[in-house]
Amino acid sequence: MLYLVDGYNMIGSWPEFKTIRDISHSRELLASMLADFAGFTGDEVMLVFDGYKGDKMITAVERVSGIDVVFTKRSETADHFIERTVDERMADLPRFSRQAIRVATSDATEQNVIFTRGAVRIPAKEMRAIVLGSKRAQSGHRQPPSAANAKTIEDRLPDDVRRKLEEMRRES
Repeated sequence: MLYLVDGYNMIGSWPEFKTIRDISHSRELLASMLADFAGFTGDEVMLVFDGYKGDKMITAVERVSGIDVVFTKRSETADHFIERTVDERMADLPRFSRQAIRVATSDATEQNVIFTRGAVRIPAKEMRAIVLGSKRAQSGHRQPPSAANAKTIEDRLPDDVRRKLEEMRRES
């Protein structure tokens, strides 16, 4: 499973970052938390930060502790990078593999765009719960998050029902 995470959206939404004044420290802490999550679950994580107002002419991707940390190029938002990545990855997946790509953002407009492109949307609050749940599971308190431990109503649906609902959604 691939998680595309809007970094600044998580930093602005999670209480862990409310008292941190240094944005680079917040980015490092978030990357560390997501790296722990990815290491435990085996999921792929891309943490995306806006470089929209920055000075970089190209998108920078750095591998940090097993996850990809992305800073978009000047004039590109994290949303645009995430949308493009969803489109590219979905092209390589079977039609009903929506669970394979999850986008973590609380931006309502972006959630709608992502949903129409076939990915699963996860609000920042829910992503935090998933990450913290994996942390507790590492300590032996719970099972790791996975398809077996569904986090959304959609995840709880049998495959045939999910396919039928997807067909109905695409027809309208």
